[in-house]
Amino acid sequence: MLIKHIAIMLLGIFSMIPSNEVTIKNKATGSDYSQAEADEMVKRHNYYRAEVGVADLKWSNKVAQYAQKWANHLATTGCELEHSTSGEYGENLFWGYGGSYTPTYVSDAWASEKAYWKGGKVTARNYIKVGHYTQMIWYRTTEVGCGKAVCSDGSVIVVCSYNPPGNRIGQDPTGR
Repeated sequence: MLIKHIAIMLLGIFSMIPSNEVTIKNKATGSDYSQAEADEMVKRHNYYRAEVGVADLKWSNKVAQYAQKWANHLATTGCELEHSTSGEYGENLFWGYGGSYTPTYVSDAWASEKAYWKGGKVTARNYIKVGHYTQMIWYRTTEVGCGKAVCSDGSVIVVCSYNPPGNRIGQDPTGR
């Protein structure tokens, strides 16, 4: 009887320990994005990639799950725009308040940096102004996955992760 009570107590204690598992709303995409939203995100990224002549991206549930986990983390820490530190994937972050942020809107916000990219290699000097855009069009990147979360103040954070990562200083994002 005592062993049974100890086992029940331990189960209760373990249930209070936060899990590293990602709670996702849509198992089909690996994130809180619907399939239609995931398709829209890929389509918009591929629009910008086609402009510079690089191959299309595909959606990855595995990469999306990683992005969702980071978006969830950021939402619980005040929604500060902070990049993950694993280095496993490339990453773009978006934060917005008081609006509806479609995948097209988010992609276009990152792609607006295209105005500052004059072609050629990513440098320490131009990276800050063009890094979101150049990650979107990075020629070696083949997969994207994104997650989104709502912060306690109602703002929205979006994380897109890219496999393999881009933005290598000294390299051209188009592979030329």
